[in-house]
Amino acid sequence: MAANRRVGGVRRAVPDSERALPFGSSFRGPGTTSRDIFFRGFGLTSISSIFAMVAIMLGTPVAAHEKGHAQQEQHGYVLKPGEGEVIDGRIIKASPESGTRGSVLIYDEMAGGSTSGVHYHLKADEIFYVLEGLGTVMLGDEDIAVEPGDTIFVPVGQDHKITSSKDRPLKVIFFLDKPGLEEQFRLNPDRETMTVEQFNAIVEKYGTIYKTFK
Repeated sequence: MAANRRVGGVRRAVPDSERALPFGSSFRGPGTTSRDIFFRGFGLTSISSIFAMVAIMLGTPVAAHEKGHAQQEQHGYVLKPGEGEVIDGRIIKASPESGTRGSVLIYDEMAGGSTSGVHYHLKADEIFYVLEGLGTVMLGDEDIAVEPGDTIFVPVGQDHKITSSKDRPLKVIFFLDKPGLEEQFRLNPDRETMTVEQFNAIVEKYGTIYKTFK
């Protein structure tokens, strides 16, 4: 139906085509819902464009949504004792190879009287948990006795060394928030045949620098 509009003091009929339409009404069609009208009013015609608008409003890159979508496709798993990637007495329980986003979990059974040597990590924080046995942990300039149930935190860049007691193995599980050390273990260079400098030339790219082997 035409409406009247006053122009120059004179009313004239206004065709329907010139009338102002309610927000979104031009989008209405058979089967169109109110939600469709709302989103189309902003030019949002797909789920992707809706996520894009939300990402912009929140200051989040659209790629973050896409990455989050990929994250949902990961699958968890359970490993029993002894299961995992076995490398020279160690067992890699979790790593990017098994589906993490960078964190690493490793079980290690150190022979009695053995040591990791003094070293530090360039990018990763490290956390040890003692499962069985006795030993000593060097953190910076301090030596601390450890036993089952103890937790050891080593921040990135701090010199540290873990040594087992002479009479029995020391069983630990350790976590790193960045990958690299597991790749060093996979490479498994023989430090018994190298100097510290030669060894570091090989393993530095994996994020660890050694100062001593003892």
